[in-house]
Amino acid sequence: MDDGSASVFCFTPLRVPVSELSRPGTCPSALAAPVAPVCSAPPLPEGPCPVCPRLEQEFEPWRQAAYWRAMHRRALERQAQLQAEVDRLQALLRLREQQLFGRKTETAAATAPTAPNSTQPDPTPPRPRGQQSDRPGPKRRDYPQLPAIPEDHILPPERCCCPQCGQPFDEFPGTEDSVILEVDVRAHRRVIRRHRYRPRCSCAAVPGIVTAPPPPRLIKKSILGISIWVAVLLDKYLFYRPTYRLLADWETLGLDLALERLSVGWRAF
Repeated sequence: MDDGSASVFCFTPLRVPVSELSRPGTCPSALAAPVAPVCSAPPLPEGPCPVCPRLEQEFEPWRQAAYWRAMHRRALERQAQLQAEVDRLQALLRLREQQLFGRKTETAAATAPTAPNSTQPDPTPPRPRGQQSDRPGPKRRDYPQLPAIPEDHILPPERCCCPQCGQPFDEFPGTEDSVILEVDVRAHRRVIRRHRYRPRCSCAAVPGIVTAPPPPRLIKKSILGISIWVAVLLDKYLFYRPTYRLLADWETLGLDLALERLSVGWRAF
């Protein structure tokens, strides 16, 4: 060695016969593969270090971080699976709504070709829609419950004579009548004139001037009559029409009411 020391190897030679060396597939123990050296150090402890407990305290945050990182990854995977399931259910819901409330054509289903069945006889052709020729027609309504307002229509004087000789026509008995249904809706004002009276006697049983009683009102001191409130209630709760549409309809008839006036009336109820 460089430092002046020397290493001496001492071993005992092993005698091997020639017959064993020439035998195939055999190898003497001296020529066998070297055995791996065995470490003389003690094994690594699996639990906490008994020598330095500080090591476990310092590595505990790292273990906690790894644990929560794994939990966060699992939560993200679970959230992705749930979101995929929500998307699938929403798509299925849209499909069902389209099938239930979407546009449908009855003619396509009625005119769809069907496979002919040889066992059944030929079906009868469908009947046309509407009134059938072999059935009596419905009776025309005459509406006898409505009041009738007669109107007389006469020929003008220039047409009530012969256009060639000018002789006037004689009126023929009877008329040719026809009926036309009309709806007359008109807003009006009721001008209430309450007459006043003064007693003539001197017995003083009736002091002052006597005035006729006022007409009944649904809301005290309100300008709206009972017929208006009846129309509002029927239109709102029977025909389910918004009140502002009713007011727009009345505006075409000349009655311009504010929605706030009706709102004040609702609070008065």
